[in-house]
Amino acid sequence: MSDPTIENPAPSASNINLSFTERTARLVLVLTVIGALAIVYQKALGFFFKALSYKIYLPFLISYEHVIISCMLSSGLLILLSLVSYCYSEFFALNHLHNHETSSSRVNTADERYDLLFKLLQLYTALTFSFNLLFIIVIGTIAKNYITISLTSFFIFLFIILLIFKRARTNLRSVFQLFGDFFSKKWKQIILWFGVTTTLLFLLIVIMAGSQKAFFIAKFTTDAKAPINFHFENSIPEKIILYFYSVDINDNEVLTKELELTRSQFRRSFIEVMEKQESNGSATFFKNIDAQIYKGSSKAFMSNKSKYEYNYKLDTIEYLKQGKNFVVINFNLGALNNHEYFNIVNEIHMDDKNTITINKEEFRENIKR
Repeated sequence: MSDPTIENPAPSASNINLSFTERTARLVLVLTVIGALAIVYQKALGFFFKALSYKIYLPFLISYEHVIISCMLSSGLLILLSLVSYCYSEFFALNHLHNHETSSSRVNTADERYDLLFKLLQLYTALTFSFNLLFIIVIGTIAKNYITISLTSFFIFLFIILLIFKRARTNLRSVFQLFGDFFSKKWKQIILWFGVTTTLLFLLIVIMAGSQKAFFIAKFTTDAKAPINFHFENSIPEKIILYFYSVDINDNEVLTKELELTRSQFRRSFIEVMEKQESNGSATFFKNIDAQIYKGSSKAFMSNKSKYEYNYKLDTIEYLKQGKNFVVINFNLGALNNHEYFNIVNEIHMDDKNTITINKEEFRENIKR
């Protein structure tokens, strides 16, 4: 007598001919999930990017939380796209069912994509765990985290010991073969996941690099010495070149003075805010354990609460002539190959009683980081 479990295999979603009503109900359920997931994803994306973009960990810039969040956001985005892809296929499948075309390939495609949703969820969960474990091992080793190094060494040693036994080698060979087969089937999804994750992580680092707002102020005053007050916040150029021009009776501009201000001439003040993990344990043993756990990510620079200010006051009365004068200020700021060049021109008039009249008293501009 034949085994009924062999003759009647358990049906799957891909070989059940669902009715039009059942497919509609499934589609409505998935659309509801898409709406909820999209709202949650949007809120989470804004919250985590805002919360983490101001925390710059020393000395590696990023920490475990940056990687975990990037993995979760990547998985959420790809699941969301897979849900949309399924809905697209299901709409076509419903159209074919409405026209009584039950054997259409559109129906099979919709079922396959529905099954794929659950497989991708498992895959992305495994990738998130694996990627974070690898990050912890690498950063822990570089930071000389003794707990990470000890555990990694223990498992490597255990792996080497297992290789001595023939049965263990056979089992390991089978496991590696399964991983190889799995990768050969899912390599596109795996590469896509890694690509999206690294892109999100890179975007987060870029946002972190420009998280501090930078600006400068050049303020002209009509005091007796006609000073120009320079104020830079969070960024300052290497040097500032000033040109003073006077206008003669023939309306020609004559260079009166050229000055160069360097960064070292500016007075500076700053406030730095650091976030540091502190041990909650009172015993020395637990403090040491905590110190090792957070080693490499225990200190974070809070860029949104830190501020660097640079100030300089330049008296210009001796460089001004009676009549019309022009002050030209040149400097550039930026990072890598992306520089902004500033050219500020202001007209200053001084009468025979040395009374100063300034065309524009203050120049203020944000600086690109």
